Amino acid sequence: MNRHMKLKITLLIMAFLLLVAGIVYIMAPSNGEKTDPYTPGFSLRDENQPGSGANSTSTGANPAAQTPEPYIPTTTPYVPTPTPYIPTPTPFVPTPDPVGQSLGRGTIASTTPWLLNIHADWSAEIAAAGNAKVEVIVYADHYPISYNSFESLIIRLGDNSQRMYAHEIHSDINQLQHTELGRYTFTVPLAAGESKSLPLSAVWEFNGYYGDGAGHSIEIPSLRCEGTVTLSR
Repeated sequence: MNRHMKLKITLLIMAFLLLVAGIVYIMAPSNGEKTDPYTPGFSLRDENQPGSGANSTSTGANPAAQTPEPYIPTTTPYVPTPTPYIPTPTPFVPTPDPVGQSLGRGTIASTTPWLLNIHADWSAEIAAAGNAKVEVIVYADHYPISYNSFESLIIRLGDNSQRMYAHEIHSDINQLQHTELGRYTFTVPLAAGESKSLPLSAVWEFNGYYGDGAGHSIEIPSLRCEGTVTLSR
């Protein structure tokens, strides 16, 4: 082997060592720290850190330093569902007539100058079915008297009249007395809110003699009293 060949081999060995040394230098960790076999150029942690290039704005502002917008919830307005009004029908209940309620009372009397007269008391009240009842009681106003019963009493109210037997009377008491001669009840149509005025009369067909108060007896064919009955509801 000549000198020129030895120099050439020596240079090749030195070049090989330099190449190995360069590879070892590149692979060796800096500052004596061990390097992971694979180290990526970036990580997710670095990407999300403030100030990283991925999250930086073009103006260089820090997103963490910005004031977040307040949360404003979206409300749905309450719209009540109207409930339709359905009236409850009230059944009609007719008000019954206050049967028995008084409609008034009164008295009519004859005014002869003799010691014998008559008078009639009447009283009215509400009856059923829109009617009124009017009861009439006729009395003889007398001193001592003897009278047998005859069909001699007539009571008239409006267009209705009733003839009946008068009660017999026998009394020797020398003072004024009032003895019932008879009574009758009339039914008169009278609606609510209606008013009526009806003529009332009573006639006692006495057909006898009686004292005139001056010691004389006079003939008395009949005694009569009359007036008006007013009814109002």
